[in-house]
Amino acid sequence: MNVMVDFPKARFIKSFPRHIHVMLAAADITVTIDGMEYIFIPIHANEIRINRQTKRIENTKDIYAFQRGEDVLSLTMTELISIPEFLPQLNSLVKDYYEKPGLVEQARKQENEKLIRLLEKDNILRLIDLSLDNHDERSFMELSNLLKENYSDILG
Repeated sequence: MNVMVDFPKARFIKSFPRHIHVMLAAADITVTIDGMEYIFIPIHANEIRINRQTKRIENTKDIYAFQRGEDVLSLTMTELISIPEFLPQLNSLVKDYYEKPGLVEQARKQENEKLIRLLEKDNILRLIDLSLDNHDERSFMELSNLLKENYSDILG
């Protein structure tokens, strides 16, 4: 038995923090078995859910329907994955949606740096309050200048 798949496009791809959802519409996938073409029809499953970090398809038990005339062929995602062309074609559709380790680390680092700056600013504001409570004009002036010089961009 000769089985091929043609998966040229997906009409809609949704990206979430943990998953990529490839939404399928009629005729998005064509399966050819021994020269007979079967066109995808969305009567059962109509999406492919991929873990962005592991790049693995998670809904492997879902059933996808393909039609040729009156014949309807049902295949699980596991069966589709076993067709040699399927995964490379799917990966080419979603490759831009995968997590990029360097970018994720960089985003986390930037978020941490932003949080540290906010905490430092809040700490200086508390020290300014303390200097006012203690009538310590010298500390008040030093801390006020430090706040103005280093944190004017995030003062609100």
